[in-house]
Amino acid sequence: FPVTIKRVILEELEKELKGWKIPGTTTRPKKSTGYGRSVAFGFIRKRALKPGISRYNLLKPDLWNALKTFANSTNFEWDSIQVNQNCVCNKHKDRNNTGDSYLVSLGDYTGGELVIEDTPYDCNMKPIIFNGAELEYWNNEFTGNKWSIILFKTSIPNNFKKDAREGESPVFGRVE
Repeated sequence: FPVTIKRVILEELEKELKGWKIPGTTTRPKKSTGYGRSVAFGFIRKRALKPGISRYNLLKPDLWNALKTFANSTNFEWDSIQVNQNCVCNKHKDRNNTGDSYLVSLGDYTGGELVIEDTPYDCNMKPIIFNGAELEYWNNEFTGNKWSIILFKTSIPNNFKKDAREGESPVFGRVE
């Protein structure tokens, strides 16, 4: 599972993240998936609408560029980037993801281990790749300020598959 990454890229990304508080409207309710603040960049599902580009790509261009720099340094195939701020996720699987996810956490915190199928992993500046669509996972409580960055591929909802074309997502893999 664990992989390596250039620490300097993560440190630059952390500086960008510290300058932004995810809007309150994106707070996760505790009783469902967990609690904390969460937003997606890149190619995203939009409830009953056709999947498309996140508005945050345009609203936060400096952060979007820092996220792309990080994501492109991983050589991991992705089209979406989930940014979580101080999130504690309940046990779940990612039903809208396709294949593996790449997760790394940043910040000044203690605890908060990622737990995959009852095995805890320290992801603080230590990326991990796992299939969140197949493996049940969650993270432990923590103290401090924690950011988690998750790279993944978004599935196209069945009601839009007939309209989807090969390579429709403009952000698969490495994005310029």
